[in-house]
Amino acid sequence: MRRSHHSQARGRRWLVVLTALVAALAASVAAQEPAPELEIAPEIISPFLRIKSPEGHFPRLLGELSPPRGDSWHQVGKQGGSWHVMAPRDLPLDAEQAGSRLMRVALRQDPRPPRPVLSLHVHPTQEGEPTAFTPEIADEYIRRYLNQGIAQQVIEKTDSGLVSRGALRFAMVVGAYTQGAQKMRHAHFAFYSPSRQFYIRFDCADDEWAAYQSIVGQIFLSFYPEGP
Repeated sequence: MRRSHHSQARGRRWLVVLTALVAALAASVAAQEPAPELEIAPEIISPFLRIKSPEGHFPRLLGELSPPRGDSWHQVGKQGGSWHVMAPRDLPLDAEQAGSRLMRVALRQDPRPPRPVLSLHVHPTQEGEPTAFTPEIADEYIRRYLNQGIAQQVIEKTDSGLVSRGALRFAMVVGAYTQGAQKMRHAHFAFYSPSRQFYIRFDCADDEWAAYQSIVGQIFLSFYPEGP
């Protein structure tokens, strides 16, 4: 009986030793395995665009949208000219150029403020300025744009990304700011070329952004800066 007890004790000691050896061997193998690679920032790809470094909900929504079609839309600008874009046919449109502004469309008939308004602007590219967006240039542009703010109000970023549509590259940023007592939402798309810089801007009340973000995305998808 005593011999059996000693045998069981020795068996338990060997089991402990064997478990320790197995653990040490596993640790040695793990140490020789290469460290996992850093996770690559996700991309959003659709038939109409590719978004690098997407942040927020809006880039995902853009990836689900298609350019506008049908009789409820009409073209603003001239095909084959310096630019063109599609706008909803039944909404108030101002297509007269005023300074840098090329067009402006209100996204609802009701004029009560703050009215949701999308506008397109152009500026000549100055000597020494970038002529196209790279990931680094887009990051720096978005950072400066947020700090610059609107009416001296810093924009609080909610969404951003570098959007490629074929050979066209746009820096995109969406954020919130305050205008008096009203919280606002602002969307901004920028395009650089050797001769011109185009900007699409949209502003609405923050609590109305969900109602307008799809139509803003569709207008963006229909915009083409043509020429040099």
